[in-house]
Formats: sequence, C-alpha cells, structure tokens
Amino acid sequence: MYVSEHEIHKGRTIASIYFFMQGLASLIPINTIISTLDFYTDRFPTASPSFTFPLACFTSNVILILIMVYIKKNFSLNFRVPFSLFVMTLLLLGMPIIAVNMPHSLTGLWIILGFQFVSGAFNTISNATVVGLAGHFPSHYIAKNSTGASVSGLLSNILRGVLLIFFPYGTSETHSIYEILIYYITAAVALMICIILHYKFIYSDYAAITLPLDNLPPSKRPDELSESRLTIILDDQQHVVAVSMTAWENAIDNFQELWRVLKHLKMLLFIMVINNTISASMYPGVMLKKPVTYLDPAWKIVVFAGVFNLFNSLGKFSTIFKGLVCKTVLGMVTGLRLIFLFTFVIEATTLHFPVIDTEWFFYINVALFALTDGFVTSSVFILCPTKVHGHDKEIAGFLSLQGLLFGFTIGTYCALLFRNL
Repeated sequence: MYVSEHEIHKGRTIASIYFFMQGLASLIPINTIISTLDFYTDRFPTASPSFTFPLACFTSNVILILIMVYIKKNFSLNFRVPFSLFVMTLLLLGMPIIAVNMPHSLTGLWIILGFQFVSGAFNTISNATVVGLAGHFPSHYIAKNSTGASVSGLLSNILRGVLLIFFPYGTSETHSIYEILIYYITAAVALMICIILHYKFIYSDYAAITLPLDNLPPSKRPDELSESRLTIILDDQQHVVAVSMTAWENAIDNFQELWRVLKHLKMLLFIMVINNTISASMYPGVMLKKPVTYLDPAWKIVVFAGVFNLFNSLGKFSTIFKGLVCKTVLGMVTGLRLIFLFTFVIEATTLHFPVIDTEWFFYINVALFALTDGFVTSSVFILCPTKVHGHDKEIAGFLSLQGLLFGFTIGTYCALLFRNL
C-alpha cells in the first residue's frame, strides 16, 4: 500500500488531535461530576458526593480488567470506542436530570450511582482501547493522550467558572439548573466530537500503515487479503481465533496473555497503583475539606480543582524531558508523595497548625501534589509499551490503564476513612 508523504503528514496531524481528544474524553465524565459536586451535595447532602461518587466510577473499572482482553478480541474497534463514548454521553446527560427531579431521594441517588458505574465501565473499554492503540505509535502520542486527560479537568473548571459568572451560585434554583444543564450539554457535545474524530482517524492512511490489521476497518485492509487469509495471518501472530475455542479455553488464554505481558511491567504497574492510590485518597474529598471563608461552595471546587488540573497538566507535559522518565526517578517521586497523606489531612482538620495551615502553603501543596501525579502517571504510560513488542504493546496499554484505575479505586475506598474529618 503506497501512501504519499503528504498523506503521512496529514495522518500524523489527525493522530495527534485524535489521541489528545480521546484523552480529553476519558476524563470528561468524572471531571464534569467533580466540578459540580456542590450541585449534587445540595441535593444529596447526607451522601457526601465528593467521597461516594468517585467510588461508583472506579469500582466498575477494576471489574473490567478481568474481561478486557476478551472484549478486545471479540468486539471491533468501532464498537469499543465510538459506541462506548455514545453510551457515556447519554448517561452523563441523565445524571443532572435525575438530580433535579429526584432530590433528597435514596432512589435518585442510587440511579445516579448506577449511571456512574455503567459509564465507568464503558469509559474503561474506550480508554483502554485508545491507550492500547497509542502503544503502536511513537511515545509522544501517548504523552498527548495523557495531556488531553489533564486538560480535560482544566477546561471543565474554566467552563464552570465562566458559567458561574453568568449564573452566580445561590441566586435562584432556576439559574442553578440552567447553569448545570448548559455545562453538561457542552460536555456531551465534546464527547460526540470525539466520536467523529475516531472515524476520521481510523479511516486515515496513516492508521492503515501503522496499526495491526485486526484493528483496521475492512475497507482499509489490503485488497488482496480475504477473510480466510486474514485469519491465517492472525494465527501466525499468535492471535487465536475465538470461535475455534471453548469459553473455558478462551478464558485461560486471556489470563495467560495478560500474565505474559504483566511479568515485563510489574514494577511500573506497582508504581502506577501506589501513585494513584495516594492521589485518589486525597483528591477530591480530603482536599475539598480545607476550610475557607472567601469562596462559596461552587467557586471553592472550581478554584481548588483548577489549581490541581493546571499543575497536573504541567506534570504530564514535563515527560518531554526523556532523561527524567525512568523507573528509578518514578520510584523516588512516588515514595516522596506519601508526605501528602499527612499535609492534606492536617489542612482539613486544623486551623492554626504552623506553616501548613497557611493559604500559600495549601496552594503550593496542591501544585506539587498535582505536578508529581501527572509526571508519574504519564511516564508509566510512556514506558509500559516500550517493554514489550508487537501486539503485546496494546495489552501493555490496557494494563497500564488498569494500574491507574486500580490505584484510583483503592484510593477512593481509602478516602472513606477521612469522610468524617
């Protein structure tokens, strides 16, 4: 298949936009929820949404690790990404509607938590697929994906801040509902744009010459390959055809495949889990417990989360300095991050502790917390695919994402210990 230099250059541009936007989409649901925690706290005050809402999202993520390889083998790329994004869009739009119509209702609360659980599952399918695909490309595409994920939070905070200027917090219930609906509709539109970009990318010539054949739509595969010959090629690459196996054999093969790749990544994945356990233990729940008198509940979330997302983005961007991206540096940074478990708890529970309770220290603390989190997370995503070859790169992408999500899940459960600070 001949592809001109112009088409390759165009394809690289599309790929850059695609991986950035898919990173953006991966955290749009949870960032949208975090940015509007004041809205849900007003309607479900006894539920402590800043602690309980992330649980529903991340719990489903861990469950998906057991079947992710099965999903990859049995569902097409165009199902795993655009369909998942479409489901996430519908569920995201449904959450504020339930909150408005069923406030202070246990049923309404459980419906929203259910929406978040299902949305988290489809988000894992989509995001793991995209991270896996990025493993077939140069490492800077993975960095773009990680940067997009960070920018997602920052843009969410900026949009919420702009809307609060026009619809100030506490003025009226009607204004509050209008502001939230505009905010969620904008987030849904962004997810729909990512669906369109997926088709634009996957049908590009650059994708056709870079991705493995089984990830390409039939129209982009070489014409001379019939389905039967394609099956033979995939078999030669040790990708077993699922229809020729019993369900039990297929399950065993999936775990063997995961274990084979996991052995090459165990230290990096351990770092990823510890790093994100620390992060989710403190953010957003404990961080938002910092007492302030100069911000109302809505602006408090926007400012605190905005600082976090800004420096988290800078941390992920810092991985362009290749000399810092190594296991030794990552292990040291992750170990030092344990200090944040003490500083944030002190800030949430005391008012006059020397230095730590000052406003300037709090913002420096948040900045360093976010900066180191972004650096470690992005570095692990970059390093994992470099430890394996061929189709194993995609599985390495799945596993690195699952390490992140597993850490988030452990962290959100650990955060419940601090719920009553």
